[in-house]
Amino acid sequence: MKNTALLAHIRQLCCLGLGGRAIMPALLKAARELVPSDSAEFFWVDARGEMTNHYAERTLPADAMQFYFRQPDAAAEHPLFASFRTRAAQPDPVTTLSVTDTFRRSDHYRTVMQHFGAEHALYCIVRERDRPLGQLSLYRGGKRAPFGGGDRTAIAAIAGYIAHGLDESFGAGKHAAADETWRDTDHQAMLTLERDGTLRHCSSAARRLLLYVTLDSVNRGTVAQQEAAITGLMRELAAQLTAVFGERDDVAVPPPSLHVTNRWGRFVLRAHWLTDDVHDTGALIGVQIRRQEPTVLRLSQAMQGLGLSPQQREVGLMLAQGKSNPEIAGALGVTLNTANYHVKQLFAKLNTHERTEVAPKLLGMCDALMHARASQQPGVR
Repeated sequence: MKNTALLAHIRQLCCLGLGGRAIMPALLKAARELVPSDSAEFFWVDARGEMTNHYAERTLPADAMQFYFRQPDAAAEHPLFASFRTRAAQPDPVTTLSVTDTFRRSDHYRTVMQHFGAEHALYCIVRERDRPLGQLSLYRGGKRAPFGGGDRTAIAAIAGYIAHGLDESFGAGKHAAADETWRDTDHQAMLTLERDGTLRHCSSAARRLLLYVTLDSVNRGTVAQQEAAITGLMRELAAQLTAVFGERDDVAVPPPSLHVTNRWGRFVLRAHWLTDDVHDTGALIGVQIRRQEPTVLRLSQAMQGLGLSPQQREVGLMLAQGKSNPEIAGALGVTLNTANYHVKQLFAKLNTHERTEVAPKLLGMCDALMHARASQQPGVR
């Protein structure tokens, strides 16, 4: 039953029409629930098998990032993508790996998997027809069992959905074009600046978020440009803060903020002084970064635990967007009586009879879950 609900959730995520980058954080989380894992990542490839984009739930340290994104040697192919091409040539899209003593001595293990705490890996090649689009990777630590046949079957079942969800043609889905609002996620972090915008302290969580704030695509060509992009962004925030408090330091004003919207979502950066004496030349600036996601994506996640059928999930999204029952029937290709039935079922699940209460109730449920997770795992992520 749990897997059935998760499959329905993954299918809906991949049919929202938001594009692969927007749904990837939620998609990896759902994949880890389907096949219990400690962390996950996904990389996109072009027709030649070269990596064009990358999203990981955990951040690699700087030296490992250099290994991951280094230019290939003239004499040898990058080992990560040589192994990808080997897997992509096999008929079975899913393979598993458990670390051996020999593999433990490899650059791949020491610079990548060791930092993930990974001793077992499951790789799924995602294809569109015969062309590989990318690779989903799931990782488990050494205290957990290796990935088995049931895990391979479960991931293979969602590979086609993922391929569909990677489409970056915005507005292709039923819901994407109608959604222009954003909701906070629990992906947030803090960093510290000197008053001129120079980075003083940046946690791994903040560095990870800055990767997606500054780079619309994460690959070998763009990673080298990130430092310059971060420097410009931080200096702009520091200049805003200095200007605001320099003119009216006796008045309480909201901290300066920047909103950066790209295909990963929307990022809100807010700056504030970390001292009462804002004129002190050594005064430091704190910056909070938070990722936001489209409201329709949050609604989809909120319905995961309600035990709804795939059609009822679609009904929930359309009700939240103010669609009438005849409009819902037309969009689903069902009779008006069937649409009425699904609407009543959803009302019963939410304990309401008001269409206007559907979206607030769903969002409230998801916000409560997010706050509960945050309270169980204190600290900024």
